Amino acid sequence: MNDHSPGTPAMRSDARRNYERLLHVAEDAFARQGVNASLTEVAKRAGVGIGTLYRHFPTREALIDAVLRERFDRLSARGGELLESRSPEDALLAANFAEGAPRTRALAVFSSVSGLSLSAGLILGGLLTSLASWR
Repeated sequence: MNDHSPGTPAMRSDARRNYERLLHVAEDAFARQGVNASLTEVAKRAGVGIGTLYRHFPTREALIDAVLRERFDRLSARGGELLESRSPEDALLAANFAEGAPRTRALAVFSSVSGLSLSAGLILGGLLTSLASWR
């Protein structure tokens, strides 16, 4: 049995690479030409036959859906990275307040003021827009 027999890890790896390549090429084609990009062009640019494209994505809608899901997954991953990253304000609070109650109190005050300013900014922006017109 060779390394590319059906069901082997190498075969599954090749199939995954083909799938990801099709998604990448389709995303590029849709970005350039809109959702009416030719599926045969997508297959040709990906270097696979149209049968391979239809095996992974039986309809245009399935391909569009897969591209959108992939983009959403990447966006979600980046959002998680942003939430996990430390801001300069966190570093300043950690450097200037002792661990324990003083740092906890400083973080609570900072978070409260940040939340209130965000809410106030949205409310004031909405009022200014509705009263003075967005133009």
